[in-house]
Amino acid sequence: MILDDKVIMSLPPPPPYLPTPGMQPGSPTLPNPPPPFYESQQSTNQAQRPLKLSAFPSHILLQIVYNAFPSLDKGLVERQRKVLLWLAKSLRLVNKSFYIACMHVLRSTYLPAYTSMLRPYYSSDPFPSTPVPRAHSNSLNTVQRETPVLDLFIALKVREDVFVDDSELHLEREDMFKDIFDHAQPKARRCNLHFGIPLKPIVEQQHCRPVKYKIALTYPKSFPVSRFHNALLDFPILLCLPASRMSEAITEQALAHAADTNYLVRQSMNTGYQAMSLLAPPLYTVFIIARKGRSAWSLNRFLRATWIGGVGGSAVFGGAAYIRYANSTFEATRARRIDSAYDTSRIRREDHSTIGVVLMGVLTPALLWKRAAAVNLILGGAGLGSSFGVLTHYGRLLSGDAPEKINIQVHGNTS
Repeated sequence: MILDDKVIMSLPPPPPYLPTPGMQPGSPTLPNPPPPFYESQQSTNQAQRPLKLSAFPSHILLQIVYNAFPSLDKGLVERQRKVLLWLAKSLRLVNKSFYIACMHVLRSTYLPAYTSMLRPYYSSDPFPSTPVPRAHSNSLNTVQRETPVLDLFIALKVREDVFVDDSELHLEREDMFKDIFDHAQPKARRCNLHFGIPLKPIVEQQHCRPVKYKIALTYPKSFPVSRFHNALLDFPILLCLPASRMSEAITEQALAHAADTNYLVRQSMNTGYQAMSLLAPPLYTVFIIARKGRSAWSLNRFLRATWIGGVGGSAVFGGAAYIRYANSTFEATRARRIDSAYDTSRIRREDHSTIGVVLMGVLTPALLWKRAAAVNLILGGAGLGSSFGVLTHYGRLLSGDAPEKINIQVHGNTS
C-alpha cells in the first residue's frame, strides 16, 4: 500500500459530527468543518491551555486516589502499604491539588495508629479546626502545631511498614517514635491549647516574674545529638496569664523545678559512686596495713569496702545535691541542668564507668569465685570496674584525647 501525502492533503475534511442547519444531504461542499478543524482554525492567534488532571474538582481527585488502592477482598495488604508509600513519597509532591488529596488519605489512614501511641493522659487534636489567619493565606498552612507532627509520624510509619513487609529480618527500633511522642507531640499540643489565650501583665503578683530563655547551641560535627533529646525537657516559660490561670502556671513551674532537681540529684549520685569507688580501695588498703599489718588484709573485706564506699558516696553526694538544688531558684537549677546535660566530658566518664561496671561485675565472680562471698564479688567487682572506667577517661584526657565541647549559652531574663 502506497500513501501519497499530497493526495491526502488535497482531499476535503471529513463531514461534521452533526448536520448543519440548511445543509442539503449528500452535498459535496461543507460550509462548516468538523469541531477539531474548527478549533484549530480559531486558535491560531491565541493558544489553547491544555487541560490537566489536577484541574479536576477535589472530590473527583480524591476518588481517583482511592481507586489506586487494590481491593481488600484480594488480601493484598502489602500492596496497599506500598501504594501509601507511593502517595507519601511521589504523588503528593506533584502539585497542591494532589497534595491535599493524598494527605487526606494518609492522615485518615494513620490517625488511629497515631492516637494509640500517645502517652497516658495526653490529649491530641492534630487536624486543624481553627480559621487560618491572614498571615497564612496559603491553604496548606495551619496554626495547628500538631498537624506537622502527625505528618512526621506518617512519613516514618509508612516507610517502616513497607520495610517490614519486604523482609522478615527487618526489626523496628523500640525508640523509633520516642522523640515524637515524648517531645514533639506534647510541645505542639501545649502550643495549641495556649493559642488564643489573651496575655495580660500582672502587677499585683510580685512573686511571679516572666522568664525568657535564649539558648544558643553549637554542636561538633561528630556529636550524637539525638541521645540528648529526652534528657532535656521543654523550657516552661511562666507566662503572665490572667488571674484565673495563675495557680496553674505556678504549679507548672514548681513541677519543672522538681524535675530539674531530680535530674541533678541522680547525676550527683553517679558522681559520688564513681569518686568513692575510686578512693575506697586504696584508703582501705593503707588503713589496714598501717593498723594491723599485711596479714590482716583479705580480698573479701577489700571488695566489701569497695562497694560500701561507693554506695556511701552515692548517698552523701545525692543528699548534698538535693539540699543545694531544692533551695535554689528555678533559673539557677534550669541553667545547671542544661550545662550538665551537654557536658561531653561527664558523659564520656559515665560511659566508661558503666562499661567497667558491667565487665568487672561479670569477670570478678568468674575469676575469683571461691576467694570471697558472692555478693562482695559482684558488687565489689562492679565498684572496681567503675574505678577502672574513670581512670581510663582521665587517662585519655591527659593524653590529649579530650571530647569535643558544646558551646551553650543560657541567658535568663527576669525583667
